[in-house]
Amino acid sequence: MDGAVRTAGAAAAADVRPVRGSDQEAIRDFLAGLSLRTRYLRFFGAIGADTPAMLRLLAGGAAAGSAADVTGREYVDTLVATEDGKVIGHGMASDGRDRSGARVSELGVVVADAWQGKGVGTSLTRALAARARARGAAAIAMDVLAENRVMLAVIARNFPAARRHSCGPYVSVRVPLPGQERDSG
Repeated sequence: MDGAVRTAGAAAAADVRPVRGSDQEAIRDFLAGLSLRTRYLRFFGAIGADTPAMLRLLAGGAAAGSAADVTGREYVDTLVATEDGKVIGHGMASDGRDRSGARVSELGVVVADAWQGKGVGTSLTRALAARARARGAAAIAMDVLAENRVMLAVIARNFPAARRHSCGPYVSVRVPLPGQERDSG
């Protein structure tokens, strides 16, 4: 089923799978349907949902799973959660290196307003973390607005080893991944 995984629990109707080249229009529609508040919490500001550059980026840069994406990162892994063929969640991992040279995967997740609180964001976050670990990432990192208490709670529940650093309105989270070399960053 091309990497699709059925989510469990309340989100049992959703499939989590890698983005396909044909998903750009569905991703555009998904973004356009997000409330301003949800867009702000994910992107830290207003975004143009239908700009070609934004759609290329959210569809995986040059190509999902490419060695070099439009941001210059080492690897971009992009997943969508779908229900009846409609995108209801989007997750992205962008790999780079920390000061010690260890691979770190930076995650970002957003879920359609009607699907929030139903396990879709958790499923996307767990899938991205597992895939990062399989690529050899030593840690995952996330930048979250301090007011986004829901996402911070999801992180705390799913990643008890997470370390947080607050700086003004932002919380930087770093999670060492089990089975990988631990870094000091």
